[in-house]
Amino acid sequence: MLYREDPTKMLTIDDVTKPGSPWKESPRHTPNFGFSTSAYWFAFRVKNTRPERKWVFSIRYPLFDDVRLYAPRDGTLDLIYHTGDMLPFHNRPILDNTFTVPLHFDDRNEITFFVRISTESAFNCIFSVMEEGRFHDIRAREKLVYGLYFGILLVISLYNLLIFIKVRDKNYIFYIMFVITHGLFQMSFHGLSMEYLWPHSPIWNNIALNFFGGQSIIWTVLFAKYFLETGRTAPRLDKALLFFIIPGGVQMLTSFFLPYSIPARIGTMTLIPFPVLLWLSGFIAYRSGFRQARFYLLAWSVYLAFVVVWALSRFALLPTSIISEYGMQIGSAIEAVLLSLALGDRMNILGEEKILAQRNLIEEQNQSLALQKQYTESISRFVPSEFLSFLHRDSIIHVELGDQTIERMCVLFSDIRSFTAISERLSPRENIDFINAYLSRVGPVIREHHGFIDKYIGDAIMALFPGSPDNALRAALCMKEQVRILSREHILPLPVELRSGIGIHYGPLMLGTVGEEHRIDTTVISDAVNVASRLEGLTKKLPADIIISQEVRDALENPAGFRIETIGRVKVKGRERPLLIYSVQDLA
Repeated sequence: MLYREDPTKMLTIDDVTKPGSPWKESPRHTPNFGFSTSAYWFAFRVKNTRPERKWVFSIRYPLFDDVRLYAPRDGTLDLIYHTGDMLPFHNRPILDNTFTVPLHFDDRNEITFFVRISTESAFNCIFSVMEEGRFHDIRAREKLVYGLYFGILLVISLYNLLIFIKVRDKNYIFYIMFVITHGLFQMSFHGLSMEYLWPHSPIWNNIALNFFGGQSIIWTVLFAKYFLETGRTAPRLDKALLFFIIPGGVQMLTSFFLPYSIPARIGTMTLIPFPVLLWLSGFIAYRSGFRQARFYLLAWSVYLAFVVVWALSRFALLPTSIISEYGMQIGSAIEAVLLSLALGDRMNILGEEKILAQRNLIEEQNQSLALQKQYTESISRFVPSEFLSFLHRDSIIHVELGDQTIERMCVLFSDIRSFTAISERLSPRENIDFINAYLSRVGPVIREHHGFIDKYIGDAIMALFPGSPDNALRAALCMKEQVRILSREHILPLPVELRSGIGIHYGPLMLGTVGEEHRIDTTVISDAVNVASRLEGLTKKLPADIIISQEVRDALENPAGFRIETIGRVKVKGRERPLLIYSVQDLA
């Protein structure tokens, strides 16, 4: 095949057929001149060895703007066909996405044809002459391949759209838009959009390729950024990825007002570094332990190999071949499937991570509940839970300064007789050990009888019994017995007999909180507290270990269950009128 470059685009058929015209032999079977502002003439001789057959001349690259075929007719070379993607689709002699025209030999069996091509796209000249029947067979097979390819993209888009409706993950939108815009770019690149989508709009067809190509870059960047979480997994490449939105946006926007070749060159120049950057982003994310990058990395590894071959062929750095011609379709189909798998794999991984996170959360909650339980138990050793209950508070954190309530209950005061004299003969450690041993015996007794300890005052105890006064008396008798047992065990390093004194009074009590902003304590304020304390003090002077007031005696549910003896009336400090008091000896 011979060719001639026409930089001025002014040469006519007469100019290029003059004797001595500078024709060159094409070194390649399929000439490729990359992007060029020149027009190119081609001359080829066709020998018809089978006159009964019909023949066609086909140019498989569908982006040429202007294609003219000249053939000898009546002794002159005439323009017999004029086509190109800047003309409506119905003007083509054979309605196909390629530029295909029938060849007429008349009675001659050998003719020289001339073809003039002018375009703003790349010069990727794939010429062929074949029988018309064979051409239609080949085109039918190719259309089947195209149908499978775009069918795959459509099905994958719809499938992932349904998933998006369910999971509402924006990565699916980025992926769907990438697949759609890339599919429309491929349809425009192969002339199928001109054939099926907008056959009467050659101007829009000339815009569409760059418009959808730029969009495809933008959606690919957004998908990569958010799917791989490059801000965290590959922070250095994150900004580089965002940079590619600029050429994608420029290619998309300038397609409306700049010559086709300018945005086309911008888009083509990004096709080599851009997939490499996407591959590196996936590789670094995967190396950083980001498991869901594995299918993403595989997808771009496959696509990158095919795109590099395709892009190099656009700049005439590689000869045209089936792989270079259909590399983007093959690579993008495999890539689309793998990226869809990557999204599914991501959801599985996120599901596993969610389950693991829920397990960890449950474990942390259990630990927190256990710690809270320990905290509550610890607090209850300082502030009785019964006290909080009377204040109508569920937790110590809800207690406020000034909380108060009034309840009727028994107040019990208990003390070890002569403990001051005993403690002077003990070391500090022995004092503490003895008090704790004593309190560990009587504390459970109080709780067993439905009371609670309000205060420890050295060896003294102040306990409250909100229920029946009978409980307070039974507790007092058991406490007295525990002191006797403790005395017999000789836990003190001294030859002394331990005795206790207990005073009990029944009446209204005010329970509340006192203090200031940074220090709050619970307390009980009432005349009943003073009386109970005075009764306990009387056990030091009277021959009785347990003394109760008349109020307690009158409030007993079962007074016959106790051996109670009347002591008489006594005057106690803080009371003007004498009190009638009783001694509790034992259970009846």
